[in-house]
Amino acid sequence: EVVPPQADAVAERVTPLSIGIGLLEAIDDADILANAAATPVDPSITGWVRMTQPFEGGPMRASKMGWKGGVATALSFAADASLNEMGLTNRFITTENAPQGDASLLTIWDNVADPEDFPDPVTGLEKIDRLADFQVLFAGPPHTPKLGMTGEQVFEDIGCAGCHRSDPYITTGHAEGSVLTGVEVKPYTDFLIHDMGSLGDGIVDGPSTEGEMMTRTLWGLGLRQALLHDGRHEVSVLGFAGAVDASIQDHDGEAAFSRDNYNNLTQTEQDQLAEIGR
Repeated sequence: EVVPPQADAVAERVTPLSIGIGLLEAIDDADILANAAATPVDPSITGWVRMTQPFEGGPMRASKMGWKGGVATALSFAADASLNEMGLTNRFITTENAPQGDASLLTIWDNVADPEDFPDPVTGLEKIDRLADFQVLFAGPPHTPKLGMTGEQVFEDIGCAGCHRSDPYITTGHAEGSVLTGVEVKPYTDFLIHDMGSLGDGIVDGPSTEGEMMTRTLWGLGLRQALLHDGRHEVSVLGFAGAVDASIQDHDGEAAFSRDNYNNLTQTEQDQLAEIGR
């Protein structure tokens, strides 16, 4: 694959952290709709809920995953990623992505009948079902960092929690049953779509425009090797605190006010803020 000359936007992606997404899927959509209806901490915040239809059917659901929203369930995520990352057609998506958009190349290089996923003869589950189950039941990361939560008050004071909601959610139900129901989770996100100005990726994805992105979860931040959607700030190069600082500096649009507040902090306060991600 090469970037065609007519492309007007090019964006890189890092793999999103997917541990604990069973708990995210089990968060009540009503809580996310309430986030959108709440009075913002700053008038510049105008986040909205991206509703989407799960591949497996049922009612429209609030987005819980996807850099720009658009994914509500682990099974939808598994089906979509199986096609786009591995070229595996499945019962929900039966059409291949043609190399360079040239369908004639499929007849040369792909002679396997679609859909390529099929039920396991022992369990009756397809690969996308097993992938979804693995991700759903993989425990979420710890909520409290090893170094404590000294910086959470700073986080609140400068407005970060206006989008990266710090109040916990209580899960209300999941197909996997009680193990994912009634659990308190603090993923640090409102799950809303926000205009991030220059931090946007320049790509339109359904109703999400060029500058809009969904608020990322911050739990498990210390497990990530690079920050932001395109991985531009590598922890191995900048150190963890340096990568956090650089990522905050890149925040724009609806997050500009909290970025400016951050820049008015003392160095000690900035260091405390970075440590809550450990």
